[in-house]
Amino acid sequence: MGTQLDFIFWKILRSLVVEHNYRLINISGDHSEVWLEPFRNKYFQLVRFVRKDIDWGNWISQDIEHTAHIFETIRKQSMRRDLNILNIYVTTFPPVDDWEFRIKEPFAHGKTVVKTMLLDQEHIMEKTGDLEDALSASLKKLDYAAEESNFESVERIKEEIFSYIKRQERLERSFFENGRPFFTYVFLTAQIVMFFLLEWYGGSTNSDTLIKFGAKYNPAIYDGEWWRFFSPILLHIGFLHLIMNSLALYYIGMTVEKMYGSIRFLLIYLFAGFTGSLASFAFSPFLSAGASGAIFGLFGALLFLGVLNPKLFFRTIGPNILIVVLINLMLGWAIPNVDNAGHIGGLIGGFLAAFVLQIPRMSKFFTRAVGLILSIIFVFGLGYYGYEIAPKRNSEMALARAQALIENKEFQKASEVLSEAKELDDAKVEIIYLLAYTEYRLNNVASSIEYLNNVLEKDPTFHQAYYVLSLIYAEQNDVVKAQEAIDKALKLDPGKAEYQQLKQQLDNL
Repeated sequence: MGTQLDFIFWKILRSLVVEHNYRLINISGDHSEVWLEPFRNKYFQLVRFVRKDIDWGNWISQDIEHTAHIFETIRKQSMRRDLNILNIYVTTFPPVDDWEFRIKEPFAHGKTVVKTMLLDQEHIMEKTGDLEDALSASLKKLDYAAEESNFESVERIKEEIFSYIKRQERLERSFFENGRPFFTYVFLTAQIVMFFLLEWYGGSTNSDTLIKFGAKYNPAIYDGEWWRFFSPILLHIGFLHLIMNSLALYYIGMTVEKMYGSIRFLLIYLFAGFTGSLASFAFSPFLSAGASGAIFGLFGALLFLGVLNPKLFFRTIGPNILIVVLINLMLGWAIPNVDNAGHIGGLIGGFLAAFVLQIPRMSKFFTRAVGLILSIIFVFGLGYYGYEIAPKRNSEMALARAQALIENKEFQKASEVLSEAKELDDAKVEIIYLLAYTEYRLNNVASSIEYLNNVLEKDPTFHQAYYVLSLIYAEQNDVVKAQEAIDKALKLDPGKAEYQQLKQQLDNL
Protein backbone atom coordinates (compact mmCIF):
# COMPACT_ATOMS: atom_id res chain seq x y z
CA MET A 1 0.00 0.00 0.00
CA GLY A 2 2.81 2.40 0.95
CA THR A 3 4.73 1.70 -2.25
CA GLN A 4 1.68 2.57 -4.38
CA LEU A 5 1.32 5.92 -2.60
CA ASP A 6 5.05 6.59 -2.98
CA PHE A 7 4.59 5.92 -6.67
CA ILE A 8 1.74 8.45 -6.90
CA PHE A 9 3.70 10.97 -4.81
CA TRP A 10 6.71 10.88 -7.13
CA LYS A 11 4.60 10.87 -10.30
CA ILE A 12 3.03 14.13 -9.14
CA LEU A 13 6.47 15.57 -8.45
CA ARG A 14 7.77 14.43 -11.84
CA SER A 15 4.82 16.08 -13.58
CA LEU A 16 5.42 19.36 -11.76
CA VAL A 17 9.17 19.43 -12.32
CA VAL A 18 9.39 18.09 -15.87
CA GLU A 19 6.14 19.26 -17.44
CA HIS A 20 5.32 22.42 -15.49
CA ASN A 21 8.81 23.81 -14.83
CA TYR A 22 8.63 23.67 -11.05
CA ARG A 23 12.13 24.02 -9.62
CA LEU A 24 13.45 21.74 -6.90
CA ILE A 25 14.58 23.93 -3.98
CA ASN A 26 15.25 21.37 -1.27
CA ILE A 27 14.88 17.67 -0.63
CA SER A 28 15.39 15.86 2.66
CA GLY A 29 17.93 13.08 3.06
CA ASP A 30 15.26 10.37 3.15
CA HIS A 31 13.36 11.98 0.21
CA SER A 32 10.22 12.37 2.33
CA GLU A 33 10.09 16.17 2.13
CA VAL A 34 10.41 18.19 -1.07
CA TRP A 35 10.26 21.95 -1.63
CA LEU A 36 9.35 23.24 -5.08
CA GLU A 37 9.27 26.72 -6.57
CA PRO A 38 6.44 27.18 -9.09
CA PHE A 39 7.25 28.65 -12.49
CA ARG A 40 4.02 30.62 -12.51
CA ASN A 41 1.59 30.66 -9.60
CA LYS A 42 -0.28 33.75 -8.49
CA TYR A 43 -1.12 32.28 -5.09
CA PHE A 44 2.02 30.56 -3.78
CA GLN A 45 5.76 31.23 -4.01
CA LEU A 46 6.75 27.81 -2.65
CA VAL A 47 5.14 24.36 -2.42
CA ARG A 48 6.15 21.89 0.27
CA PHE A 49 5.36 18.20 -0.24
CA VAL A 50 5.61 15.79 2.72
CA ARG A 51 5.26 12.03 2.30
CA LYS A 52 4.48 10.68 5.78
CA ASP A 53 1.93 8.37 7.28
CA ILE A 54 0.30 10.61 9.87
CA ASP A 55 -1.36 9.02 12.91
CA TRP A 56 -2.48 12.01 14.98
CA GLY A 57 -3.83 15.44 14.08
CA ASN A 58 -1.73 17.12 16.76
CA TRP A 59 1.43 16.32 14.75
CA ILE A 60 -0.03 18.30 11.82
CA SER A 61 -0.50 21.41 13.99
CA GLN A 62 3.02 21.20 15.36
CA ASP A 63 4.54 20.64 11.92
CA ILE A 64 2.61 23.55 10.37
CA GLU A 65 3.77 25.89 13.11
CA HIS A 66 7.37 24.71 12.77
CA THR A 67 7.20 25.05 8.97
CA ALA A 68 5.82 28.59 9.20
CA HIS A 69 8.65 29.55 11.55
CA ILE A 70 11.30 28.19 9.14
CA PHE A 71 9.84 29.95 6.10
CA GLU A 72 9.40 33.23 8.00
CA THR A 73 13.13 33.13 8.73
CA ILE A 74 13.83 32.46 5.04
CA ARG A 75 11.53 35.33 4.06
CA LYS A 76 13.43 37.77 6.26
CA GLN A 77 16.80 36.60 4.99
CA SER A 78 15.73 36.90 1.37
CA MET A 79 14.07 40.31 2.04
CA ARG A 80 10.74 39.27 0.59
CA ARG A 81 7.71 41.40 1.37
CA ASP A 82 5.60 38.33 2.11
CA LEU A 83 5.65 34.58 1.50
CA ASN A 84 2.77 32.23 0.75
CA ILE A 85 3.41 28.52 1.14
CA LEU A 86 1.30 25.60 -0.06
CA ASN A 87 1.89 22.73 2.35
CA ILE A 88 0.79 19.27 1.10
CA TYR A 89 0.79 16.12 3.21
CA VAL A 90 0.53 12.77 1.40
CA THR A 91 -0.43 10.01 3.80
CA THR A 92 -1.74 6.46 3.46
CA PHE A 93 -4.54 7.07 5.93
CA PRO A 94 -5.79 10.29 7.51
CA PRO A 95 -5.14 10.80 11.27
CA VAL A 96 -7.37 8.71 13.54
CA ASP A 97 -8.59 11.75 15.51
CA ASP A 98 -10.20 14.99 14.39
CA TRP A 99 -7.84 16.84 12.07
CA GLU A 100 -9.88 18.75 9.49
CA PHE A 101 -10.21 21.86 11.68
CA ARG A 102 -6.42 22.06 11.94
CA ILE A 103 -6.03 22.83 8.22
CA LYS A 104 -9.33 24.58 7.54
CA GLU A 105 -7.75 28.05 7.71
CA PRO A 106 -4.25 29.09 6.61
CA PHE A 107 -1.72 29.49 9.41
CA ALA A 108 0.12 32.84 9.58
CA HIS A 109 3.42 33.60 11.25
CA GLY A 110 4.76 37.11 10.69
CA LYS A 111 4.34 37.78 6.98
CA THR A 112 4.45 34.09 6.06
CA VAL A 113 1.17 32.27 5.41
CA VAL A 114 0.94 28.48 5.18
CA LYS A 115 -2.05 26.88 3.49
CA THR A 116 -2.29 23.12 4.04
CA MET A 117 -3.82 20.24 2.09
CA LEU A 118 -3.93 16.58 3.12
CA LEU A 119 -4.12 13.81 0.53
CA ASP A 120 -4.79 10.27 1.67
CA GLN A 121 -4.70 7.25 -0.61
CA GLU A 122 -8.43 6.64 -0.61
CA HIS A 123 -9.36 10.18 -1.65
CA ILE A 124 -6.31 11.35 -3.65
CA MET A 125 -7.97 10.83 -7.04
CA GLU A 126 -11.09 12.79 -6.18
CA LYS A 127 -8.96 15.62 -4.79
CA THR A 128 -6.90 15.92 -7.98
CA GLY A 129 -9.03 18.88 -9.15
CA ASP A 130 -8.41 20.83 -5.92
CA LEU A 131 -4.72 20.02 -6.18
CA GLU A 132 -4.59 21.26 -9.78
CA ASP A 133 -6.26 24.52 -8.82
CA ALA A 134 -3.85 25.09 -5.94
CA LEU A 135 -0.79 24.24 -8.05
CA SER A 136 -1.98 26.02 -11.21
CA ALA A 137 -0.93 22.88 -13.07
CA SER A 138 -2.79 20.20 -14.96
CA LEU A 139 -2.37 16.68 -13.59
CA LYS A 140 -4.92 15.05 -15.88
CA LYS A 141 -2.21 13.29 -17.89
CA LEU A 142 -1.17 11.30 -14.87
CA ASP A 143 -2.18 7.66 -15.17
CA TYR A 144 -1.41 6.06 -11.84
CA ALA A 145 -2.40 2.62 -13.12
CA ALA A 146 -0.29 2.71 -16.29
CA GLU A 147 2.86 1.52 -14.56
CA GLU A 148 3.45 -1.08 -11.93
CA SER A 149 3.87 0.59 -8.56
CA ASN A 150 6.84 -1.14 -7.04
CA PHE A 151 10.12 -0.02 -5.53
CA GLU A 152 11.95 -0.12 -8.87
CA SER A 153 9.35 2.08 -10.59
CA VAL A 154 9.53 4.63 -7.77
CA GLU A 155 13.33 4.76 -8.02
CA ARG A 156 13.11 5.09 -11.80
CA ILE A 157 10.83 8.13 -11.49
CA LYS A 158 13.21 9.69 -8.96
CA GLU A 159 16.10 9.13 -11.34
CA GLU A 160 14.13 10.79 -14.17
CA ILE A 161 13.53 13.84 -11.98
CA PHE A 162 17.14 14.12 -10.83
CA SER A 163 18.48 13.62 -14.36
CA TYR A 164 16.16 16.32 -15.67
CA ILE A 165 17.30 18.70 -12.91
CA LYS A 166 20.96 18.07 -13.76
CA ARG A 167 20.30 18.78 -17.43
CA GLN A 168 18.56 22.06 -16.50
CA GLU A 169 21.44 23.03 -14.25
CA ARG A 170 23.92 22.40 -17.07
CA LEU A 171 21.74 24.46 -19.40
CA GLU A 172 21.60 27.32 -16.90
CA ARG A 173 25.36 27.24 -16.41
CA SER A 174 25.79 27.37 -20.17
CA PHE A 175 24.13 30.82 -20.17
CA PHE A 176 27.19 32.11 -18.32
CA GLU A 177 29.81 30.17 -20.31
CA ASN A 178 29.79 31.50 -23.87
CA GLY A 179 33.36 32.69 -24.13
CA ARG A 180 36.62 33.48 -22.41
CA PRO A 181 37.50 37.03 -21.37
CA PHE A 182 39.68 38.77 -23.95
CA PHE A 183 38.43 42.30 -24.57
CA THR A 184 38.04 42.85 -20.84
CA TYR A 185 41.82 42.60 -20.58
CA VAL A 186 42.28 44.70 -23.74
CA PHE A 187 40.25 47.60 -22.34
CA LEU A 188 41.87 47.29 -18.93
CA THR A 189 45.32 47.51 -20.49
CA ALA A 190 44.32 50.35 -22.80
CA GLN A 191 42.87 52.56 -20.06
CA ILE A 192 45.91 52.00 -17.82
CA VAL A 193 48.29 52.90 -20.68
CA MET A 194 46.23 56.00 -21.51
CA PHE A 195 46.31 57.08 -17.87
CA PHE A 196 50.11 57.10 -17.83
CA LEU A 197 50.17 58.95 -21.16
CA LEU A 198 47.90 61.61 -19.67
CA GLU A 199 50.17 61.90 -16.66
CA TRP A 200 53.23 62.16 -18.92
CA TYR A 201 51.77 64.91 -21.12
CA GLY A 202 50.44 67.21 -18.42
CA GLY A 203 48.38 65.26 -15.91
CA SER A 204 45.14 63.30 -15.94
CA THR A 205 43.37 66.08 -14.01
CA ASN A 206 44.54 68.84 -16.36
CA SER A 207 41.62 70.06 -18.50
CA ASP A 208 43.79 71.01 -21.49
CA THR A 209 45.46 67.59 -21.49
CA LEU A 210 42.11 65.81 -21.25
CA ILE A 211 40.69 67.84 -24.13
CA LYS A 212 43.81 67.18 -26.20
CA PHE A 213 43.50 63.41 -25.69
CA GLY A 214 39.77 63.25 -26.48
CA ALA A 215 37.65 63.88 -23.38
CA LYS A 216 34.00 64.67 -23.86
CA TYR A 217 34.06 68.41 -24.53
CA ASN A 218 30.81 69.84 -25.84
CA PRO A 219 32.25 72.78 -27.86
CA ALA A 220 34.51 70.37 -29.75
CA ILE A 221 31.60 67.97 -30.37
CA TYR A 222 29.47 70.82 -31.67
CA ASP A 223 32.43 71.64 -33.90
CA GLY A 224 32.18 68.18 -35.50
CA GLU A 225 34.58 66.05 -33.44
CA TRP A 226 32.20 63.08 -33.24
CA TRP A 227 34.95 60.70 -32.16
CA ARG A 228 34.75 62.28 -28.70
CA PHE A 229 31.68 60.11 -28.11
CA PHE A 230 34.06 57.11 -27.99
CA SER A 231 37.50 58.33 -26.89
CA PRO A 232 36.46 59.23 -23.29
CA ILE A 233 36.01 55.50 -22.58
CA LEU A 234 39.80 55.12 -22.28
CA LEU A 235 40.49 58.29 -20.25
CA HIS A 236 40.29 58.72 -16.48
CA ILE A 237 40.53 61.77 -14.28
CA GLY A 238 42.88 60.93 -11.42
CA PHE A 239 44.26 57.70 -10.02
CA LEU A 240 41.23 56.89 -7.82
CA HIS A 241 38.92 57.20 -10.84
CA LEU A 242 41.12 54.76 -12.76
CA ILE A 243 41.30 52.24 -9.89
CA MET A 244 37.53 52.23 -9.25
CA ASN A 245 36.63 51.76 -12.91
CA SER A 246 39.37 49.18 -13.47
CA LEU A 247 38.10 47.03 -10.60
CA ALA A 248 34.52 47.34 -11.84
CA LEU A 249 35.54 46.49 -15.40
CA TYR A 250 37.52 43.46 -14.25
CA TYR A 251 34.74 41.88 -12.20
CA ILE A 252 31.70 42.89 -14.26
CA GLY A 253 33.47 42.64 -17.60
CA MET A 254 34.57 39.06 -16.96
CA THR A 255 30.99 38.02 -16.19
CA VAL A 256 29.46 39.78 -19.20
CA GLU A 257 32.10 38.56 -21.64
CA LYS A 258 31.65 34.97 -20.46
CA MET A 259 27.88 35.32 -20.78
CA TYR A 260 27.70 37.05 -24.17
CA GLY A 261 30.96 36.04 -25.82
CA SER A 262 33.81 38.35 -26.80
CA ILE A 263 32.36 39.93 -29.97
CA ARG A 264 29.01 40.70 -28.35
CA PHE A 265 30.84 42.04 -25.30
CA LEU A 266 32.92 44.37 -27.51
CA LEU A 267 29.83 45.74 -29.24
CA ILE A 268 27.91 46.16 -25.97
CA TYR A 269 30.84 47.94 -24.30
CA LEU A 270 31.44 50.33 -27.19
CA PHE A 271 27.76 51.09 -27.75
CA ALA A 272 27.20 51.71 -24.02
CA GLY A 273 30.28 53.95 -23.92
CA PHE A 274 28.92 55.85 -26.92
CA THR A 275 25.42 56.31 -25.47
CA GLY A 276 26.92 57.29 -22.11
CA SER A 277 28.98 60.02 -23.78
CA LEU A 278 25.99 61.03 -25.92
CA ALA A 279 23.76 61.36 -22.85
CA SER A 280 26.46 63.35 -21.06
CA PHE A 281 26.73 65.61 -24.11
CA ALA A 282 22.97 66.10 -24.16
CA PHE A 283 22.49 66.82 -20.45
CA SER A 284 25.82 67.97 -19.03
CA PRO A 285 27.88 70.91 -20.32
CA PHE A 286 30.95 69.94 -18.30
CA LEU A 287 34.16 68.26 -19.41
CA SER A 288 34.03 64.52 -18.65
CA ALA A 289 35.90 61.27 -19.25
CA GLY A 290 35.94 57.71 -17.98
CA ALA A 291 34.71 54.19 -18.64
CA SER A 292 31.79 54.56 -16.22
CA GLY A 293 29.15 54.80 -18.94
CA ALA A 294 30.46 51.66 -20.66
CA ILE A 295 30.66 49.81 -17.32
CA PHE A 296 27.10 50.81 -16.48
CA GLY A 297 26.26 49.39 -19.91
CA LEU A 298 27.63 46.05 -18.75
CA PHE A 299 25.22 46.25 -15.81
CA GLY A 300 22.47 46.93 -18.36
CA ALA A 301 23.47 43.83 -20.31
CA LEU A 302 23.19 41.76 -17.14
CA LEU A 303 19.79 43.30 -16.38
CA PHE A 304 18.61 42.14 -19.81
CA LEU A 305 18.82 38.57 -18.53
CA GLY A 306 15.94 39.57 -16.25
CA VAL A 307 13.80 40.15 -19.35
CA LEU A 308 14.78 36.91 -21.05
CA ASN A 309 14.62 34.68 -18.00
CA PRO A 310 13.39 36.43 -14.82
CA LYS A 311 13.51 33.25 -12.72
CA LEU A 312 17.13 32.53 -13.63
CA PHE A 313 18.07 36.19 -13.19
CA PHE A 314 16.66 36.56 -9.68
CA ARG A 315 17.93 33.14 -8.66
CA THR A 316 21.52 33.91 -9.70
CA ILE A 317 22.93 37.39 -10.31
CA GLY A 318 19.75 39.48 -10.15
CA PRO A 319 19.56 40.62 -6.50
CA ASN A 320 23.26 41.54 -6.34
CA ILE A 321 23.18 43.39 -9.67
CA LEU A 322 20.12 45.44 -8.70
CA ILE A 323 21.67 46.42 -5.37
CA VAL A 324 24.99 47.44 -6.98
CA VAL A 325 23.25 49.50 -9.68
CA LEU A 326 21.04 51.28 -7.14
CA ILE A 327 23.99 52.02 -4.84
CA ASN A 328 26.04 53.45 -7.71
CA LEU A 329 23.18 55.63 -8.94
CA MET A 330 22.52 56.90 -5.41
CA LEU A 331 26.22 57.69 -4.93
CA GLY A 332 26.14 59.51 -8.24
CA TRP A 333 23.40 61.81 -6.99
CA ALA A 334 25.01 62.27 -3.58
CA ILE A 335 28.59 63.00 -4.70
CA PRO A 336 29.20 66.27 -6.60
CA ASN A 337 30.76 66.35 -10.09
CA VAL A 338 29.61 62.83 -10.96
CA ASP A 339 28.30 62.48 -14.51
CA ASN A 340 24.96 60.81 -13.78
CA ALA A 341 23.71 61.46 -17.30
CA GLY A 342 26.61 59.43 -18.66
CA HIS A 343 25.96 56.60 -16.19
CA ILE A 344 22.25 56.36 -17.00
CA GLY A 345 22.87 56.73 -20.73
CA GLY A 346 25.38 53.89 -20.59
CA LEU A 347 23.06 51.71 -18.51
CA ILE A 348 20.24 52.09 -21.04
CA GLY A 349 22.62 51.71 -23.97
CA GLY A 350 24.04 48.45 -22.63
CA PHE A 351 20.55 47.11 -22.02
CA LEU A 352 19.49 48.01 -25.58
CA ALA A 353 22.67 46.56 -27.09
CA ALA A 354 21.98 43.29 -25.28
CA PHE A 355 18.39 43.53 -26.56
CA VAL A 356 19.75 43.56 -30.11
CA LEU A 357 22.66 41.11 -29.77
CA GLN A 358 21.08 38.76 -27.18
CA ILE A 359 22.64 35.90 -25.27
CA PRO A 360 23.79 32.98 -27.47
CA ARG A 361 21.19 30.21 -27.76
CA MET A 362 18.48 32.56 -26.48
CA SER A 363 18.16 34.64 -29.64
CA LYS A 364 14.72 35.70 -30.86
CA PHE A 365 14.25 37.66 -34.09
CA PHE A 366 11.27 39.72 -32.88
CA THR A 367 13.07 40.72 -29.67
CA ARG A 368 16.13 41.69 -31.69
CA ALA A 369 14.04 43.81 -34.06
CA VAL A 370 12.34 45.60 -31.16
CA GLY A 371 15.74 46.24 -29.55
CA LEU A 372 17.12 47.67 -32.78
CA ILE A 373 14.18 50.04 -33.18
CA LEU A 374 14.45 51.19 -29.56
CA SER A 375 18.21 51.71 -29.94
CA ILE A 376 17.75 53.89 -33.01
CA ILE A 377 15.08 55.95 -31.27
CA PHE A 378 17.27 56.33 -28.18
CA VAL A 379 20.37 57.44 -30.10
CA PHE A 380 18.55 59.87 -32.40
CA GLY A 381 16.52 61.19 -29.48
CA LEU A 382 19.63 61.96 -27.43
CA GLY A 383 21.39 63.44 -30.46
CA TYR A 384 18.47 65.69 -31.34
CA TYR A 385 18.11 66.83 -27.75
CA GLY A 386 21.83 67.56 -27.44
CA TYR A 387 22.14 69.48 -30.72
CA GLU A 388 18.77 71.21 -30.92
CA ILE A 389 16.94 71.31 -27.56
CA ALA A 390 19.67 71.56 -24.90
CA PRO A 391 21.11 74.88 -26.20
CA LYS A 392 17.65 76.40 -25.84
CA ARG A 393 17.32 75.27 -22.23
CA ASN A 394 20.82 75.57 -20.78
CA SER A 395 23.07 78.59 -21.11
CA GLU A 396 26.27 76.52 -20.87
CA MET A 397 25.05 74.34 -23.72
CA ALA A 398 24.13 77.45 -25.72
CA LEU A 399 27.62 78.87 -25.19
CA ALA A 400 29.25 75.67 -26.38
CA ARG A 401 26.99 75.50 -29.43
CA ALA A 402 27.54 79.15 -30.30
CA GLN A 403 31.33 78.89 -29.93
CA ALA A 404 31.39 76.01 -32.40
CA LEU A 405 29.24 77.95 -34.86
CA ILE A 406 31.44 81.05 -34.52
CA GLU A 407 34.58 79.01 -35.15
CA ASN A 408 32.93 77.74 -38.34
CA LYS A 409 32.00 81.36 -39.21
CA GLU A 410 28.27 80.52 -39.08
CA PHE A 411 27.48 83.85 -37.41
CA GLN A 412 23.81 83.99 -38.31
CA LYS A 413 23.09 80.62 -36.70
CA ALA A 414 25.22 81.59 -33.69
CA SER A 415 23.21 84.79 -33.32
CA GLU A 416 19.95 82.83 -33.36
CA VAL A 417 21.20 80.39 -30.67
CA LEU A 418 22.47 83.22 -28.45
CA SER A 419 19.34 85.37 -28.90
CA GLU A 420 17.25 82.54 -27.45
CA ALA A 421 19.80 81.74 -24.75
CA LYS A 422 19.96 85.29 -23.36
CA GLU A 423 16.32 84.92 -22.30
CA LEU A 424 17.09 81.90 -20.11
CA ASP A 425 16.94 82.25 -16.34
CA ASP A 426 20.53 81.02 -16.00
CA ALA A 427 21.84 83.18 -18.87
CA LYS A 428 25.40 84.35 -18.26
CA VAL A 429 26.97 87.61 -19.32
CA GLU A 430 29.21 85.70 -21.72
CA ILE A 431 26.13 84.91 -23.82
CA ILE A 432 25.38 88.60 -24.33
CA TYR A 433 29.04 89.25 -25.10
CA LEU A 434 29.14 86.54 -27.77
CA LEU A 435 25.85 87.83 -29.15
CA ALA A 436 27.43 91.28 -29.42
CA TYR A 437 30.39 89.75 -31.23
CA THR A 438 28.19 87.86 -33.73
CA GLU A 439 26.17 91.03 -34.39
CA TYR A 440 29.42 92.85 -35.02
CA ARG A 441 30.51 90.18 -37.51
CA LEU A 442 27.10 90.44 -39.18
CA ASN A 443 27.62 94.22 -39.53
CA ASN A 444 24.80 94.98 -37.12
CA VAL A 445 26.95 97.57 -35.38
CA ALA A 446 24.23 99.35 -33.45
CA SER A 447 22.96 96.09 -31.98
CA SER A 448 26.52 95.06 -31.13
CA ILE A 449 27.20 98.30 -29.23
CA GLU A 450 23.90 97.95 -27.37
CA TYR A 451 24.73 94.40 -26.28
CA LEU A 452 28.27 95.37 -25.26
CA ASN A 453 26.99 98.19 -23.08
CA ASN A 454 24.51 95.71 -21.60
CA VAL A 455 27.42 93.41 -20.76
CA LEU A 456 29.26 96.24 -18.98
CA GLU A 457 26.16 97.19 -17.04
CA LYS A 458 25.95 93.66 -15.72
CA ASP A 459 29.70 93.24 -15.20
CA PRO A 460 31.90 96.39 -15.33
CA THR A 461 35.03 94.20 -15.10
CA PHE A 462 34.35 92.39 -18.38
CA HIS A 463 37.41 93.86 -20.18
CA GLN A 464 36.78 91.96 -23.44
CA ALA A 465 33.65 94.08 -24.00
CA TYR A 466 35.74 97.30 -23.78
CA TYR A 467 38.16 95.86 -26.33
CA VAL A 468 35.44 95.06 -28.88
CA LEU A 469 33.85 98.47 -28.28
CA SER A 470 37.21 100.05 -28.99
CA LEU A 471 37.46 98.12 -32.27
CA ILE A 472 33.99 99.23 -33.33
CA TYR A 473 34.63 102.88 -32.47
CA ALA A 474 37.95 102.77 -34.30
CA GLU A 475 36.24 101.47 -37.43
CA GLN A 476 33.73 104.33 -37.10
CA ASN A 477 36.70 106.76 -36.81
CA ASP A 478 35.57 107.78 -33.34
CA VAL A 479 39.09 107.79 -31.93
CA VAL A 480 38.17 109.42 -28.63
CA LYS A 481 35.65 106.76 -27.69
CA ALA A 482 37.95 104.05 -29.02
CA GLN A 483 40.79 105.29 -26.78
CA GLU A 484 38.51 105.56 -23.77
CA ALA A 485 37.34 101.95 -24.28
CA ILE A 486 40.84 100.50 -24.76
CA ASP A 487 42.16 102.42 -21.74
CA LYS A 488 39.47 100.80 -19.58
CA ALA A 489 40.31 97.38 -21.02
CA LEU A 490 44.02 97.88 -20.23
CA LYS A 491 43.23 99.10 -16.75
CA LEU A 492 41.42 95.81 -16.08
CA ASP A 493 44.01 93.63 -17.88
CA PRO A 494 47.21 95.60 -18.49
CA GLY A 495 49.22 92.59 -19.66
CA LYS A 496 47.04 91.71 -22.62
CA ALA A 497 49.22 91.99 -25.75
CA GLU A 498 46.40 92.61 -28.22
CA TYR A 499 45.05 95.41 -26.00
CA GLN A 500 48.50 97.05 -25.95
CA GLN A 501 48.82 96.71 -29.73
CA LEU A 502 45.43 98.38 -30.32
CA LYS A 503 46.38 101.13 -27.87
CA GLN A 504 49.57 101.88 -29.86
CA GLN A 505 47.64 101.94 -33.13
CA LEU A 506 45.13 104.41 -31.71
CA ASP A 507 47.87 106.61 -30.23
CA ASN A 508 49.50 106.82 -33.67
CA LEU A 509 46.35 108.11 -35.34
